[in-house]
Amino acid sequence: MGRSSPGRKVIQLATREDHVDAVSVLNNWRSGSIPQRPSVTAARKAKKTKPRVPKQPLRETSGNGSSTSRRMPMLSAGPSRRLVKQVSQAGSVRYQSDKTAPQPRTKQQPRTNANLSRSGSGVARPAQLEMDETDQSSSFAFRTTKRRLDQLYRKQRGDLSASSILTFDNAPDTYYPASPPPEDNPVPLRVVEEPPPDQSRSRFRKRTKPQRIDVEAPQFSRANDPIPVETIPVPEPIQPVEVDGEKLRGLGPYGTQYTHHFETFPLDSRVYFHESTLIGSGVFESVLNHHKHLGELRSRISFNFGDQVLRWGPWDAQVSSELGVLLDSIADQLERITIESDPPDSTFVLGAARFILKFMMESLSLTEQSSAKSFGCRTLEVFGGFNSRIKALLGRHDGTTQPRYSLIASVYDQLILYVLLALKLCQNDASLVGEQFQMEDLLKDLSKTAISSLIINGTDQVRQSYNDLGNSRIRDRGLRDDMPALHSWVTVMKVLEQARIPRSSFWDVMYSVMATPEAVTSIDASDHERLWKNMFALLPLIEFNDKGILDAGSRHDTAVDGWALPQKLLKKVFQVYKDNPRQSPSFNNYCRALVGRCHYLVQQWGWRKCVAVIGVIFDFFGSQNLAHLRNEEVYQSPKFLEELGGRPSLAVDKADKCFHIFLKLVALSIKKLSEIRSFNDIRNLIARTMPNHNRQLLKEQTIHERDLAALRNHHDLLCTLFWASPPDLRPGAHLIERLVAPATSHKEACLINLRAWNQLARFIISSGEATTSFKSFIQWRNTFFQA
Repeated sequence: MGRSSPGRKVIQLATREDHVDAVSVLNNWRSGSIPQRPSVTAARKAKKTKPRVPKQPLRETSGNGSSTSRRMPMLSAGPSRRLVKQVSQAGSVRYQSDKTAPQPRTKQQPRTNANLSRSGSGVARPAQLEMDETDQSSSFAFRTTKRRLDQLYRKQRGDLSASSILTFDNAPDTYYPASPPPEDNPVPLRVVEEPPPDQSRSRFRKRTKPQRIDVEAPQFSRANDPIPVETIPVPEPIQPVEVDGEKLRGLGPYGTQYTHHFETFPLDSRVYFHESTLIGSGVFESVLNHHKHLGELRSRISFNFGDQVLRWGPWDAQVSSELGVLLDSIADQLERITIESDPPDSTFVLGAARFILKFMMESLSLTEQSSAKSFGCRTLEVFGGFNSRIKALLGRHDGTTQPRYSLIASVYDQLILYVLLALKLCQNDASLVGEQFQMEDLLKDLSKTAISSLIINGTDQVRQSYNDLGNSRIRDRGLRDDMPALHSWVTVMKVLEQARIPRSSFWDVMYSVMATPEAVTSIDASDHERLWKNMFALLPLIEFNDKGILDAGSRHDTAVDGWALPQKLLKKVFQVYKDNPRQSPSFNNYCRALVGRCHYLVQQWGWRKCVAVIGVIFDFFGSQNLAHLRNEEVYQSPKFLEELGGRPSLAVDKADKCFHIFLKLVALSIKKLSEIRSFNDIRNLIARTMPNHNRQLLKEQTIHERDLAALRNHHDLLCTLFWASPPDLRPGAHLIERLVAPATSHKEACLINLRAWNQLARFIISSGEATTSFKSFIQWRNTFFQA
């Protein structure tokens, strides 16, 4: 793969993080957004600017004679040497000249410096096929240089073998430039000795404890999803509303891939809140039984408030008065924090808020009969006033003082827990029924204010914390005060979960703050995407239990979901399409992504009770006569219906059209509801999605491909309901049979009906239900072929 062309390279890695890391670089390379290194750019410019010197043609030489100035005296190489093989005790072999052999004296001409090319650097000479005729060298010069190197080598290494030096080519037809003459004091070669191997190092790899991996987790199953490209939508000129309706603005160009999951995946099962945090201390475990100890006399608690020391214990007039004063001081401090206070001094406000909560949990005593009612009324008064001031403060935000809003959220962590304990007191005291409903409203208002400060602060800190938790060093030390955003979001979730206020779950309260009417009814897709992204960013936090430990897999057991926001957003997008089917080129891809996100929430996050949102999607396609979206050309049923006899996959494929994703969503929801035996919800879902169109494509009619596709979708929907539902709740096979009258219907319509019979018949036989459920299919077949 490394040597393949980057333009045709395909990378598929195990986890989503690794896949995005690798493919994003490849996409940047393809798009040309990766700049070249400065050295490469400079070298390329220098190559372009360097003038090329034209090569000179070879000069002609005459064989009759040449100038004496160009002739060089040839050096006599002398007779050939006689070499004697010598073997040392170590076993090495070397060759030396035979000194006993007579060597005739030959007169050699003195060497001149003009004939030698000095090369002090010792750089290797490049091989060449041609050389200038003036640059001549003899084999004697080469052998002289080699002899000197041999002597140096033997001097340094002693009796080691010199056979490696003799591997040079001594052929007489190989020419080398002349080497310098031997020096008087040659510099000895430096011998680098290899360090002895570390014997203490273990020969075996350190064993690591195997860890079980859920390969069905989205970070693995969705690893190779297309990487969404951040596109900057081209601003469209504002035009008057046309008769046919408006277009959805803010979409990318044709071919834009919209994400199904916003790169949000479940957290590691080893994530937990440290015991130094409010959640990690186990405060939510003590909420249920806290009211039982309020009638006991408990020890007082103190707090340094300026020059005064507050000592709170049993509820009385002094504690009631000082509680209001202390809350006013916290609000004053929060209002004084400006842009220059970065980060703000949180010592007093956080200390005071912790003192108020600690008083409620450890020191509050309601010993008198009227103390409980007085406590409830005073709590409603002072906390309501405090919340009004902070709401006004948040209403004046300019988006530049994020440290202030993060501090507000941390303060509200303590205060909403105080109000939750007060609510539990009212719920367990029959004399405080009137205060109970007011306390519920107060808790919802406080939670809204806390969520408002968190939304103003943004969800980027939350996503950054998710990335940091991928580091084992940060994850193993636990979540501490350096990640306040995660702590505040989980605190609001747990408080509203413990409160159990009707129609006021965490998602309901958050949508009331985040999903403003202006954002939900906007025709700008970027507004919708911001809401989707914020919602997905909070999904991993729902798996923390009351101890602050991540309970991996508990998301599939949740009883509360947040379908209200997706339902509103889908309604708005579908309404825009109904008003004007001629939408932007990537509108169809966006609709597929919207339905795919619903499928992802059911499959990976346990939002199985989705009858309402399925009803919204079905109503839209029902208004289109179950036809596909405009410009969607489909000529066959979805792949999973062709595999009902085996193990069909309900995973969303890249090639799936919008209606086919909807069919997978319906089937997946029924399967998930069957796992928890929620048969009433299955019955409601089947009744909600049962089509009642009466379509008969007659032989004499002119049939268009869009009409056949709509009829095929009708068959596919009924086949999906039949296959996914439990046997006792299945729609009858006769509903599919009656979609076509074999005697009068068009041939293509009859073929669609036959394919549906084939798909369901194979499913009935493979599931072992032939003896109980195949009778209706026999009747269907006989009716079809007897017509």
